[in-house]
Amino acid sequence: LISVELKNNNARAFLNDWETTCVGLQSLPSEEILESLFRRQIGKDDSLKEVMALYKQDVTQRGEQRSYERLKAMVETHLEERRRDRNREDMRPSRQVRKCLIYISRSLFSLCV
Repeated sequence: LISVELKNNNARAFLNDWETTCVGLQSLPSEEILESLFRRQIGKDDSLKEVMALYKQDVTQRGEQRSYERLKAMVETHLEERRRDRNREDMRPSRQVRKCLIYISRSLFSLCV
C-alpha cells in the first residue's frame, strides 16, 4: 500500500489502484495505518481539499476519531457526485445549440402566425 500513490490529481485512478492492492493483500494493516496512508495520498488531490477540510473538522472540532472507512466513504461520495455533475453537464445542450433552437422556434412561430 505504501507504493500506491495519487498522481495527476486523479483520485478515481488512485482509488482503483488502492482497492486492487488491498484485495491482493493476505492481511490488511490496522485501521490507523490504512487511514494514515490513505489520508496522506488523498490530501494531494486539489479537488478533494473540501472533503479533507470536512474530515479534519470532524476530528478537530467535533472530537470524532480518525476513521479510514469514513474518509474513504467521503471520498467515494465526492467522486460519485462529481461524476453525476459531469454527466448532467454533458446532457445539457450547449449555449449555441440552445440559441439555435430558440431562433428556429421563433422563426417557425413567425411562419405560423
